[in-house]
Amino acid sequence: DQFGFTYSMNTPYAGGFITEHYGEPSKNQHAIQLEINRNLYLQENYKISSKAVSELTRVLNEIIKSVSSFCC
Repeated sequence: DQFGFTYSMNTPYAGGFITEHYGEPSKNQHAIQLEINRNLYLQENYKISSKAVSELTRVLNEIIKSVSSFCC
């Protein structure tokens, strides 16, 4: 993808509760569940990397803008 991440849908977890509970497509209310690998922001000493969080925030904002363009 454009951010260099790999992704999968419903693997390894099928999920469903969050999207089924909060999403109501018939009311144009959609839900997306994202699970983020801790290795993207957590250092070996279990400290959060400010730099990594900043980059992850930038990427998530881009994803949100991209998804928003489909519905708004």
